[in-house]
Order: sequence, then structure tokens, then C-alpha cells
Amino acid sequence: MSSSGAHIFSEIDKLRVRQLNNIEMTSGQSVFADRELSQTEILNQIEGVILRIVTSLSKDEAPALVVPNRSSWANVSFNDAIGLQMSSEHCVTTIRSDCPSSATKSAQILKILSVIYTLVQSNSYATKRDIFYSNTQLFSSQRSLDAIIDDISCMLKLPRRSLHVLATSKGLISGIEIMCIYKYGSV
Repeated sequence: MSSSGAHIFSEIDKLRVRQLNNIEMTSGQSVFADRELSQTEILNQIEGVILRIVTSLSKDEAPALVVPNRSSWANVSFNDAIGLQMSSEHCVTTIRSDCPSSATKSAQILKILSVIYTLVQSNSYATKRDIFYSNTQLFSSQRSLDAIIDDISCMLKLPRRSLHVLATSKGLISGIEIMCIYKYGSV
């Protein structure tokens, strides 16, 4: 994605934080307006996950990833000012690498964490579709990759765009003016 496209999303994030702060000032409600994390902070969070895995391995324990359970409504609360948000006390799902039913998902999460780490480190962006087509042997469908990315986003408590992963645009044209000239000269 071009740097101007990335700049647009950065500006949208800043606008969102300003609007949440305005809501907090006018309503008196405490609204958590997360600040934009630096690349270093995002990389540190990913490194923290990897460090916990390496620590488990060094203790001869099977690594496990703890992911908030996104399928339970008990994990979500509604705030009048901002809408749905993850509850502070939520139930989690543990994805163990030594369990046959979750070993594949564990490997998929680690692979996508690696991809995200590279994207953030190089300050480049990729769409979920780009990631899927460069790893088709690992994912059975685009939907399975989307779920993994959402799990990682919840696990790190970061929005997807902070992970430098974007949704594929559909029918959006931005930038250069496009002109259609028909066969008989009309525009």
C-alpha cells in the first residue's frame, strides 16, 4: 500500500481519538481513548508473546497462546459513548501447541505474528488477501486467516490497522482522476 494510503488511516485514527476525547469532555463519562502506539511498542508486544513461548519451551512445557474468546457475548459490554467494547474481565481460550486439535491453529498464529512483525518493522502494509495468497498452503480459506488475524488483534489488544493489516478495498478509487473516453468521443 502506498504511503499516502497509510497516512489516510493514520489521520482517521487521530480523528477517532479526538472524537472520543470530545465525548468524554461533554458527557462526563470516562471513555478509554487509546493512543496510537509506536512501532516499537507494537513490536515489543509481539516479542512478548514470542518470549512467553520460548520461556515455555526452555522449561520443557508445551507453549500455549491465550486468546480472548471472541464468540462469547459475556466478553463484550456496551458503552453509550463508543458502542461495543471488550470487557475488562473476559474469558479466554487457550491454544496449546501439544494438543492435536489446536496445533495447526497455534502454527498459523505464529506464522501470522511473524508476517505482522515484518510488516510493522518495515512500516509497510498488506491486505488480508495478500497475506492469504502468499500462505495458501497454511490456510484452508480466506475466512480462517481472517479469524486468526482477529484473534491476534484481540490477543494484543490492538486494532488490525495497528498491525499493518488492512481489509481489501472493494470498489474504492482514490487518488488519480480517472477519465473514461467512449468510442465516439464522449466523456
